[in-house]
Amino acid sequence: MTCSAAGVTPSEAGAEFPAAGNRPTCLTGMPDGIPVCLCPGVPLPKPTTCTRLVDTGSAPHLRTSPNGEYAEMSITLSSVARTQLDQVYRAVDIILAKGEAHAKEKGVEDSVWLNWRLSPDMFAFTRQVQLVSDFTVRGMSRLAGVEPASLPDTETSFAELRARVAKAREAVWALDTDAIDANPQADITFPAGRDREMTLPRQTYLQSFVITNAIFHASTAYNILRQLGVPVGKADMMGMSG
Repeated sequence: MTCSAAGVTPSEAGAEFPAAGNRPTCLTGMPDGIPVCLCPGVPLPKPTTCTRLVDTGSAPHLRTSPNGEYAEMSITLSSVARTQLDQVYRAVDIILAKGEAHAKEKGVEDSVWLNWRLSPDMFAFTRQVQLVSDFTVRGMSRLAGVEPASLPDTETSFAELRARVAKAREAVWALDTDAIDANPQADITFPAGRDREMTLPRQTYLQSFVITNAIFHASTAYNILRQLGVPVGKADMMGMSG
């Protein structure tokens, strides 16, 4: 693509805009075949304006259509959450399945590994998996403005933990996306430990608290199984091996 005072001229997908001080890059390989152009925040000449979409909590994007026209494309909180959390849920389900199979192969009772810890001052494996579902279900429900689904901490087997993760995913996917996406920069106050509260913008709460906690506890569960000799690897933790 080329850029001039007259506007942006589409050419070969994947090329850069060479205008001084404004060099977004077009990414190809999207599901619909339409490239997405990521902008550094400097407006392009009219009519191809690329702006920061604060009202949707997104980074600036410019989408090109097949006829060469341009339109802004937003990334919502719900789309970010679904993409990231679906990957976490897949990863946890994969490592749970491999943990269960390896325990059976070695003749180990589920309870032995489910109570394993990386360190004496860390939660055991079962609690790590439970916290993945707790942070995601409670966090996303809070963003949607509803009471979270009940997830009693009663699991005593790999199979029951897999069922819990599936229930968590189902609960999150059932939430109202319009409610989640509303006012991404508005403040949200939430419990953050014993007798403590925090207040963050809704977008920051999702990205820096809900998703980060889910990834941390999923990674810790993965590391416990890895320490126990379960044949899990990076592709499993990325949810890409199933």
